Amino acid sequence: AQNNNRTINILRSVNHPLAQALTSNAAKLTRTTPNWKEFQPRVGFAWDPFGDAKTVVRGGYGIFYDQIFQNLSLFSATQSEPQVFQTAISLTAAQLATFRYGVDPLPALPPGFSFANLAVGAVGRINDPDATEPYVQKFSIGIQRELTPRMSISSDFVHTLGVHEPRFLNINPQIKGVCDPLYPNATPASPRCVRGAASRVLDQAFVAAGLPANRLEQINMFATTNRSLFDSWATTLKYRTNKMLLNASYVLAFSRAWGGQPTASYSGNGIAITPENQFAAGEFGPTRLDERHRFVLNGVFNLKWGFQISPIVQIASARPFSANTGIDIDGDGLTTIDRLCDGVSLASVFAVRGNNAAIQALNPRGCRQQSVNQYRSGFFVDASGAVREISHRFINVDVRATKTFSFGERYKLNAYIDFYNVFNTDNLAFGSNARLGLNAATSAATFMQPSSLFGPGFGPPIGRPFTAQLGARFTF
Repeated sequence: AQNNNRTINILRSVNHPLAQALTSNAAKLTRTTPNWKEFQPRVGFAWDPFGDAKTVVRGGYGIFYDQIFQNLSLFSATQSEPQVFQTAISLTAAQLATFRYGVDPLPALPPGFSFANLAVGAVGRINDPDATEPYVQKFSIGIQRELTPRMSISSDFVHTLGVHEPRFLNINPQIKGVCDPLYPNATPASPRCVRGAASRVLDQAFVAAGLPANRLEQINMFATTNRSLFDSWATTLKYRTNKMLLNASYVLAFSRAWGGQPTASYSGNGIAITPENQFAAGEFGPTRLDERHRFVLNGVFNLKWGFQISPIVQIASARPFSANTGIDIDGDGLTTIDRLCDGVSLASVFAVRGNNAAIQALNPRGCRQQSVNQYRSGFFVDASGAVREISHRFINVDVRATKTFSFGERYKLNAYIDFYNVFNTDNLAFGSNARLGLNAATSAATFMQPSSLFGPGFGPPIGRPFTAQLGARFTF
């Protein structure tokens, strides 16, 4: 419930269409369950077209709901408690150098400061009153055929539409396009520019309500306004004998979404976008997890004397990422997701990486930005300064070798050794933040260069260097 959310309370006192739209419906602010009508029908079929039990055609359609990730709505909850979690004082290193915990008194709070209210200049956090649970509509069709008694092939197409997916919106951005004379067509004399170039959308309304112009700075609203599309065509060949099992699969896939994120939620503050820009041209594109091609070959081979070998080979095409300026291009006060200007030479920006003034000269404020996630390769700079282009592809070979020792009929000891990345292939990830696929030109060390090993962003990297581990399992 948000009826006591401090940001909502402040917005209630403001005569602005945005504030009124967010606070006018009391029922939406007191609800604790976003949706009671999760209708999830599913229908499927399996058909043997020739009646010989060797061919089957399968298909289906369904609606599948998820639940809102509570770590995202938590931000609003922290501003609804009797005491608000917020920064009271920022101490310098010099102030802390001589401070003795438990001995010296704590610094005094600023005059008028109270943990019961948001401080002037705080960041507001709310949930969209219209937020609801995300769901997908999924359609699939496929065929499987027995080629021989030991071999079969299958091919399946899956289409998925994601609806009401999470997104953080910055609903009180700076309006530099109006107030900052450095931006084209700006009108700094506008009454909206009560704080000059640093003015925000709600500043004028705050002043009219008798509040400081900076009563709230950025306001992050957790919304469920995003959409995604995923299409995949997977073909698998299976072969089996008494002593071996072999699988080979190829997947052709296309993952895209607004914002270029598989779900535009986690680390939402880093990718917060204004409502006006959320669906702008170029914002819909491949997600950072989009792999156009993936081939996997794996098997289990039973050898003599109780040995077993199990290899797996994976080859995948490069995943995309965006080339970001690291500079505020659209005038919202944030720099994280501002991409290079459309038509700007990547080589020219790479040549001046780390030089903010030169980057700004190549990417003028207010320009039309490049489409999201359009790069799938980057550069490697060696010790001599020579630059060569490298791919973001993924190649990996893992092998397990097992030896079985039998002791009578009941007891077995399986000793094994696992080899990961057998050929020690460099599987690299681009972007200063691999989890978000962000890559700022203001960072000379990481712009368009590998910054980590290939991986999901959370957890250990998949493309780790060659590694071996020993293990054993005793069964009885």
